[in-house]
Amino acid sequence: MLVMLALGAALRADGQERTDRFGIDAAGAAAVLAGMDRERQLRIPMRDGVRLNADILFPPGEREGLPAILIRTPYALKGELDSWAGPLSRWLHDGYAVVVSHERGRHWSEGEYRVLGGAFEDGYDTVEWITRQSWSNGKVGTIGCSSSAENQMGLAAAAHPGHAAMIAMSPNAGIGVIGPHREQGNWFRGGVNQMWIDWYYPGGYRIRPQFPPDLGREVRILLEEYYDIVPKIPPRNLARAAWHLPIQDMMRALNALPSDFDELIKRTPADPAWDEMALADAGDRFGTPGIWVLSWYDYAVAPDIAFYNWQRENAATASARQNQFLIIGPTTHCRQGYESENTIVGERDLGDARFDYFAVFDAWLAHWLKGERNAVLERPKVILFTIGKGWQQFETFPPRHARPTAWYFASDTGANSLAGDGRLERQPARRAGTDTYVYDPMRPVPSMGGGGCCYGDELDGGSYEQSGVQIRHDVLVYTSEPFDAPTEITGFIDTVLFVSSDAKDTDFAVKLTQVLPDGRAYNLADTIMRARYRNGYEMETFMRPGEVYELRLPPMAMSVLLDKGHRIRVEITSSNFPRYLRNLNTGGRNYDETEGVAATNTLHFSTEHPSRILLPVVRH
Repeated sequence: MLVMLALGAALRADGQERTDRFGIDAAGAAAVLAGMDRERQLRIPMRDGVRLNADILFPPGEREGLPAILIRTPYALKGELDSWAGPLSRWLHDGYAVVVSHERGRHWSEGEYRVLGGAFEDGYDTVEWITRQSWSNGKVGTIGCSSSAENQMGLAAAAHPGHAAMIAMSPNAGIGVIGPHREQGNWFRGGVNQMWIDWYYPGGYRIRPQFPPDLGREVRILLEEYYDIVPKIPPRNLARAAWHLPIQDMMRALNALPSDFDELIKRTPADPAWDEMALADAGDRFGTPGIWVLSWYDYAVAPDIAFYNWQRENAATASARQNQFLIIGPTTHCRQGYESENTIVGERDLGDARFDYFAVFDAWLAHWLKGERNAVLERPKVILFTIGKGWQQFETFPPRHARPTAWYFASDTGANSLAGDGRLERQPARRAGTDTYVYDPMRPVPSMGGGGCCYGDELDGGSYEQSGVQIRHDVLVYTSEPFDAPTEITGFIDTVLFVSSDAKDTDFAVKLTQVLPDGRAYNLADTIMRARYRNGYEMETFMRPGEVYELRLPPMAMSVLLDKGHRIRVEITSSNFPRYLRNLNTGGRNYDETEGVAATNTLHFSTEHPSRILLPVVRH
C-alpha cells in the first residue's frame, strides 16, 4: 500500500513523455505543479484542541471563491502529491484549491494515531475550517483511496453542509456492521480474523518522533526541509510472521512498534469496544453524494456494495440518496487506473479493462463544487467490469434481471480433491450423503490469491490457477457440467452449508472458481465462517459431535461471463491461510493459544440438508 501511494507520474528511461495511471501527461503535470502556489505547515484546530497539519495548493494567482478538494491521509504528503500528481495538476489548472491534511497522530499532525481515528469529528472540523477560509466558495469535495477513502465514510455520515461530494476508492476498512456483514473495520469475515499484519506492521504504528508543539510555522517549514520524518520501515518476512503462534504476538515477532493490532486481535465481533472506533454502520446516513470505486479482488467488495445499497435507500437527504454511483473494476486494492489492454490481476490476464476514471471524477467535482451543468448525473448508477465480457452498465446491484439460482453439492464416492467425484447439481441429492475431511491447523490450505493488496510476492491478492489447492485431500471439490450456452453471473453469491464436526469449533471456507475448457481453474470469490457464530455474533455456540448444523456464510460478490464449455467449481475446506487467520479448533480464544487440534469435518447433502450455493444468473 505504501509503495503504491508513492507511485506517481514519471518519465520513461528514454526521456520521452508518458501518461500516469489516469491518462494525464506526466511532463505537463510536473510543469503545472512546479508553478503552483503552496501554503505549507498550516494548522487546522479540532474541537478538542488538537491541531492537524495541512498543505494547501492554490492555482497560481487565484485566492478567491475557490472550491476545495480535500485529501485526508495517514501517509506522507509527498507520497500523496506524487500519487495524485496528474489529477492535481488538472484541478489546479481548472481553479480548485487542494487541501492535503495528515490525520491525527500522523507526521506533522498532533494527537495520538488510532486507525480511522477522527473520521467523523476530525473530518467534519476540517471541512468546517476550509469553508470558513476567505478564499473558499464554501464547497468541499473529498477524494482518496484506502484509508483516505475509509475516512470519507465517517465524514459523509457526519453530513457537513459544505461537504458537497465524495469519491471513495477502496473504502474497505471504514465499515462496521451492514446487513449480514459484521466486518468491524474489515477485521472479520464471518467471525474469522483477516490477516492484517501486512498493514499494521508498516502503517499502524502509534509511537513517532514529535517536535515541540509551540514551534512557529516558519520554523516548522525549515524543519520540514531539514528532516524527512517519513518512517523507514525495516523489511520483514510477513509471510513467515503469519505462521507465528500465539496470534497475539505476531507483531512482537516482527519487532513492530505498538499498534492497534495488539488490542484488536483480542476482540470478538460483538465486542462493544468496536463502537468506539470511527466505523460507519447501518444507521449512519450520508448527507453527501458519492462515487464508490471498488475492485473485485479487494478485501471487502461485498460489504462495500451492501453499504452502497443501504445509502441509496437511507441516506439523510434526497440528493444523497439519488446520487450514489458505483464503479467496480477487476483489480486488487487501490489499483484502479492501472488497467491496460492486457490487465493482469494476480496471474490471470483479464483482457482490456481500461476505464477513464479521471473523466468521471473531473465531471463529478465540476458539477458539485462549481455548479457546472454536465451529464455526470445521467450516467447509470452502476458501472462494472464483467470478467470475460468487459464493462457493463446497470441501475442496481445486483441487476434487476439477476435471479438467484441454486446449485447443490453432491458426490457418490467422495469429493476430496480433484480426484473425487464431487458435483454441482441443479436439484438436491435424493440420497443422503456426506463428504468428510480432516482439517489440521498446523497444515492449513494456502490462500492462492483472493482479495488483498499488501502481502508481498508470496501472498499477493488477485486471480490464480487453483489446481495446487484443489489436489489436496482436505479440500472438497464440486464441479458443474460444462455450460451449453454463455451464462452471466452478476450479483451477491450466497452459500448454505449443513455441517458437523468432532471439534467444539472450526471454520468453513468456500471458494468459487471458474474452470476453463483446458482445465485451468481461477478463483473468483471466497468467503468463510466460524461455526461458533452460526447463531449470531453476540453469542458463541459450540458444536457437539454427531449433530448437524446449518451455516449461512457471508455473501460473496462477483460479475463473470461463463462461456460455452466453461464450468463452475466450488472448494469447501476449513482454512484459507493467510488471507484468514487459522482456527486452532480448541473452542478457546484462539489469539492466545500456541497449539491446535485436528478437526474431522463433514458436509451433509440431501433433501433434508440441502447444502448449496446460489449464483445470481442474469437473464438478458
